[in-house]
This record gives sequence, structure tokens and C-alpha cells, in this order.
Amino acid sequence: MLLNRPDISRCFQLLSDALEWSVRGFIQYLTFTRPDISFVVNHVAQFMSAPCSPHLVVAKVPLALDSPLVSHGPLILCGFNTRPHTLHGFFDADWAGCPDTRRSTTSFFVFLGPNVISWSAKKQHTVSHSSAKAEYQSLAHVCADTTWISYLHHELAIPSSGPTLLICDNMSTTHMASN
Repeated sequence: MLLNRPDISRCFQLLSDALEWSVRGFIQYLTFTRPDISFVVNHVAQFMSAPCSPHLVVAKVPLALDSPLVSHGPLILCGFNTRPHTLHGFFDADWAGCPDTRRSTTSFFVFLGPNVISWSAKKQHTVSHSSAKAEYQSLAHVCADTTWISYLHHELAIPSSGPTLLICDNMSTTHMASN
């Protein structure tokens, strides 16, 4: 049985076209002038096909200069010591982060030394029953990406300095992956 996406327009009144287009244009302009809010703008843009009054409240968040959500993007630990050809990745998932579909968003960054060479952030195809399962799906995505990058480096004769290190913040996922 497939779950249908709830129709939020039954609960809230849709916004007028003029207000909707005004908000859309202004948020796009803000993204060009302030790239640090692109995370919030991307999240708001997911609901712009049929915006309702609650979405307008969320859309106003990037307008606040001192908004705490502006810095809510992924946290990357800078300044760690790595050898130039060390491949390592960070991954994370927000469990049931979408209020409409309850799907999780998975994201990862892959580094070669101190440089980001691959990254991704997208909604998972299935609804996870726990945060550990959402993180484990994210682990599967970063493993596939780092495996492909490792094979590419092998074909290009780039030396490897050891196994790929994957870092996550969920102990349950770490225990599932170690078995």
C-alpha cells in the first residue's frame, strides 16, 4: 500500500498568486546576495508548488538577519590533520525531517585530504522507522560514493594512504555497520 502525500490545502488556504510570486522572487534574490541562507531557502522551496500560510511563516525566516536557522546547515569540522591522499567522509540524516511526507533527508561530504570532492543532500525514497535506519541508509549512499571514488583513483593511479574513514554521529548506526 502506498502512502499518499497529505493535501495541506484542505487545512489551510492557499496564498494568492501575487503574494506567492513576490515571496518567491525576493527569496531568490536573497540567495544571490547572501549565499549563507541557501540551506533555508532550499528547504522553503520544497513547498513553493502550493504554498499555504504556514509556509509563508517559514519563508520569512531567511528575511531575519539574525535568524538562528541561517546557520543550521551541515557542520563540518575544519582543521583536522590529514594526509593529501586520504579519503574520508562525513554523513548524517535528519529522521522524519519533512513534516508532510515524514521522509528523512540524507546528506554526506567526501573529502580527499582537506578538499571536498563530492557531496549530496536529498530526501530518502522510503520512510525510516528509526533514526538509526535513516542514518544507515545515509551510510549506504556515502559508501557507494566513496567506493566509486576509490575505483576511480585506482584507475588514475592516484596512491591511496589507507582505508576510507567514515564519520557519523549515531552510535546505533556505527554498531550496525561494524557487524
